[in-house]
Amino acid sequence: MVMATVMGALLMMSVVAMSAAEPLFRWLEPDARQVIYDRAELYVLLGRHLFVVGVAAVVTIIAGVAAGIAVTRRWGSDFLPLVAQLASLGQTFPR
Repeated sequence: MVMATVMGALLMMSVVAMSAAEPLFRWLEPDARQVIYDRAELYVLLGRHLFVVGVAAVVTIIAGVAAGIAVTRRWGSDFLPLVAQLASLGQTFPR
C-alpha cells in the first residue's frame, strides 16, 4: 500500500511539476548539460493522448455496433463471416 502511494505521488509530480524534479535529476546526472527538456508539459501531452484514444474508441464502437446491426439484417447476412473474422482479428490484440 505504501509503495502504491509513493508511486502515485511520483506520477502526480511528473504530471504536474516535472521542473520541480530537476534537482533530483541533476544529482543523478551531474555532468549533463540539460536533464529536463521543456517541450510541452506532461499534462498537455496526457490530455492530447487521452483525446486521441477517446476519439479512436468512439469511432471503433460506432463502426462495430453498426456492423453488428447490419449483419443481423437479411440484406447484410452475407457479410456475417467477414465481420466475425474481423472481430476475431481485433480480439487478438492485447489491451
